[in-house]
Amino acid sequence: MKTTANRTDRRAPSDPAVAGSLRALLIALALVASSTAQAADGDRSAGPSAVASAFAASALAGLKLAVQKGLADGKVSPAKADCVQKLDSSSFYGVFESLLGATLSPDERPAAEAFFRTAVGRKYAKFGLAQVYTSHGETPPEPAPAFSAAEYKELEDFSRTPAGDKLLVRDVLNGDAAHRELGKNIQSLLATCGKAG
Repeated sequence: MKTTANRTDRRAPSDPAVAGSLRALLIALALVASSTAQAADGDRSAGPSAVASAFAASALAGLKLAVQKGLADGKVSPAKADCVQKLDSSSFYGVFESLLGATLSPDERPAAEAFFRTAVGRKYAKFGLAQVYTSHGETPPEPAPAFSAAEYKELEDFSRTPAGDKLLVRDVLNGDAAHRELGKNIQSLLATCGKAG
């Protein structure tokens, strides 16, 4: 993992009630950024992109798990935890669409979308989502899928494309700028939910 303890600590939010949980979430997102891409069915005009959907689902799962831990530790109110549990992936679509727009060129984006809509792309997304649960010490709703030799080859082939290199090899969504944007989004969601509790 490329995230260091110091880098994670620099991005810790000012709200001490959720700082530890958000630190864990950022660590989980670091893992997810290199292993997530969930495919969404349909074209982009029907909703968010396959890549944004994948990262959004994993980010939401990480946030919910972090807040559950905060609730169990007495650091998050039941009302705020309930509010967070009611959020859906759309809470993260905008930030990931923005990050992907800044990360992938117009030529790279269609290649990434096409891959993440494949069976291997969807399987890779499930693997990434399972990683979020595991990083929080929880059992995933579905076990992390195993990849056949042929599927691994397909994954490897995508990782050799410009888009795959950025998203899977160089892990660009795990950089400082991405973490700042995700942190802002999370703080906004927590502030909104804070009004509930």
